[in-house]
Amino acid sequence: MVVDALEPADPLSIARDEGDALLGTAAAVTSGDHAPLDDAIRSGIQPVAAVVPVATSRRSLVRIVAAAGTREERVDRGAFFVLPLTGALAVSGPGVTHARVTSGPVGLILDARPRPLALPQRDAERVPAVSRWYESVGALVAEGVAR
Repeated sequence: MVVDALEPADPLSIARDEGDALLGTAAAVTSGDHAPLDDAIRSGIQPVAAVVPVATSRRSLVRIVAAAGTREERVDRGAFFVLPLTGALAVSGPGVTHARVTSGPVGLILDARPRPLALPQRDAERVPAVSRWYESVGALVAEGVAR
């Protein structure tokens, strides 16, 4: 819900402060000024996830650089999924603002859904669409299915 409410245009980190408030911290872009994000993490803000919007008309190749190495992920238009990556990450690629984000236990969410986000008018189409989005990031589990 946070991703859908914020509809970020650029990569950002989602964090939780000591009072359990969720915060969206905009990622530092290519300017190299990472001080605001680094200061927020040092001051007790706990990273939860990172979100990378991918603006693509067909398919994009997102490059993710983490401490463990570099990974390239193919992202189709309309895709919305999570990768189990945590810590400091650098992201770049066609349709992605080059940035540094910090992810937490939820992981790195890649969001290539068209903006502005539009929901189908009919319940019969809207409910399954929202359910698929939630399930793709592990926020919704089919009833009766053990994880």
